[in-house]
Amino acid sequence: MGLTAGTGLAQMLEPKPGQANSKDLAAYGTVKDVSYARTLWKRLRRARLVGDHRMSARPTKGDQPHGSIQQIIAGKISVKGRRARVIVKANHRGEGVSLEGVFEEPKRFLTGYAVMALRERGYHPDHADWFWAVYNPDGSLRKFNGKAIAGRVDTGADNGCIGCHKKYGGKDYEMLTRK
Repeated sequence: MGLTAGTGLAQMLEPKPGQANSKDLAAYGTVKDVSYARTLWKRLRRARLVGDHRMSARPTKGDQPHGSIQQIIAGKISVKGRRARVIVKANHRGEGVSLEGVFEEPKRFLTGYAVMALRERGYHPDHADWFWAVYNPDGSLRKFNGKAIAGRVDTGADNGCIGCHKKYGGKDYEMLTRK
């Protein structure tokens, strides 16, 4: 499939006047990031959190960049020999998308998955050690400015995964808790 970032994600990552531009993006999409993201996808699929046979969660209204409808599942999986907390957002959008439609046909409007995986202590201590990845429905990594969206995804501003989750997700970056 090889889609590039959807409009919502691109809007979140595009710098606003006075913010960092694409040349200033924090390092993400490295060879190590892509390798970890591929292993992560395999483990997520095995745990049935992504892919054709994934568990289905109650659809909820969403927001950009994730899609107008989301299904969110949080849990723990083993990745590279250690247990990792993961949060998976299945993102849905498109003409005619609705809560009922996503519930009845979860694959019909699926545009991809946004994933947070808690890495080992010290991975990225300034940002609670989270690893971020955005996948197409087939498991390939989305790209922004030619780089895979995997790793420490940020723009040095209030947009990008880290910037938004830091701003709205509290100390734990999750947006699912009140911490």
